[in-house]
Amino acid sequence: MEYRFEQSQVLRFEVYDIDDEDEEILDAQDSIGYLECTVANIVSAGPKGFIKELDSEEEGAKTGTIILIAEELASLKDEINLKLSGHSLGSLMNCFMPKTFYSISKINDAGTYLVVFRSQETRGSNPIYPNVTISGRTLCNGDKDRQLKLEVWKRTLKGEDELVGFAFTTLSRMSSGVDDRMQLMGRSGQPISSSLYVLSCNITPVFTFFDFVQAGTRIHLIFSIDFTNLYAQSLWVMLTQYISHAWVCIDSEWTDSE
Repeated sequence: MEYRFEQSQVLRFEVYDIDDEDEEILDAQDSIGYLECTVANIVSAGPKGFIKELDSEEEGAKTGTIILIAEELASLKDEINLKLSGHSLGSLMNCFMPKTFYSISKINDAGTYLVVFRSQETRGSNPIYPNVTISGRTLCNGDKDRQLKLEVWKRTLKGEDELVGFAFTTLSRMSSGVDDRMQLMGRSGQPISSSLYVLSCNITPVFTFFDFVQAGTRIHLIFSIDFTNLYAQSLWVMLTQYISHAWVCIDSEWTDSE
């Protein structure tokens, strides 16, 4: 969103405990709390973030804390097309194949990681995750060497997310094929048998209309004017006098149409 320092831009954040992911109506979910603040509050807090306790409709309820961090985005219009797969991400659980997903976090100026993307859940010990498209500004803010943290999570039978492992990389290393295979590390920081594979990582520039105009794009236009209801008789007589002497532009060369 755009930050206008001369205006008071009020925001409201509402946090919910989602019990049913198929239910899109928020009223059907459990509300944890909410927070109202301005964009200036978040920006002025700096890289450590704006930390505030959530308010609740229920008096005396414990709601938790929310951390809001603002970051200026670079004017980068590239898109990242990414496809990953996993290897040895789990075994059968009560005759069910494990259900896993991965998340991507980028490091900020405070040295903390912000989650910028979560994949769809996919079943299997060696899953192939769906191809995703992420904007370059969202993923790394235009810095291809900014450190990224990839985490793989497993959904337990209780519905909880359990960390399988994590790895560090950059967009530059993934797109160049250096990190086509990333061995995951467990909670202790030691390597484990699980790994992530980069099947494809392509950077595609996204052009806007302004880019085409700057590059000198030729635009062919045809204009038509209807004078029938404006000075109908007198104007038509005047126009017919000049039809045989009109000047016509063809292929950028002026020629007489007589």
